[in-house]
Amino acid sequence: MTTINGIELEPCPFCGSDDIGYDDEYGRVICECSAGGPFSTRMQSAIELWNKRTPALAPGPDYTPDAVDFMAASAMDAAQEKETK
Repeated sequence: MTTINGIELEPCPFCGSDDIGYDDEYGRVICECSAGGPFSTRMQSAIELWNKRTPALAPGPDYTPDAVDFMAASAMDAAQEKETK
């Protein structure tokens, strides 16, 4: 686990890596996968925000590929219809 200023950093919520550091230029914690935490003017605050995790949402329905295709086509149809009005 990575430690900065005595504070342990949680692994990246996107890739699970522990290769995490603080980016002075942008004022946020970043991961090797390019995921970045919230911006902050204070390093300690940026680290605390990185470590803060929201509870996982309940799993959604298991969509079949046909259902996903249908939803995507419906969204595209609605967008095209909106453009013609």
